[in-house]
Amino acid sequence: MDEQAKRPQVDWAAVRCAYELTDETIKSICARFGVSKGGFEYRWRKERWLSRQEANADRHRSTRDRLFAVLERQVAKLANETGTTLGDKEAQQLTELVKNFDKLSSAKDDIPENGGPSQQKDMRDLRDKLAKRIDQYKRR
Repeated sequence: MDEQAKRPQVDWAAVRCAYELTDETIKSICARFGVSKGGFEYRWRKERWLSRQEANADRHRSTRDRLFAVLERQVAKLANETGTTLGDKEAQQLTELVKNFDKLSSAKDDIPENGGPSQQKDMRDLRDKLAKRIDQYKRR
């Protein structure tokens, strides 16, 4: 038998997930999956895996976009339900969502997308609109 037939097959998809989605060190990933560091680096370059910084930035953007969509739905719901009052629990949840969105939006490692400043202005406008709406409901 030759050398390659004796070696077990490496699940490179799992190795890639471990690298891009966890904080596990490369050394421990290699040990866990039974690959050499050179083999890992070869596959990393050959398949052009995302660097950990890029993967984190993508997750950050994805989280921010999902949170923005939730806030947008809540604002639309509030705008359509005139005459109803917002309970303390809902007001507190909205307040927390706005705070979290603000933190995500202003993070210094945030990479601006194509419309950078105008998109940030839109987000600020939405945040201000939400804050005003929450204050109105708290006064009722």
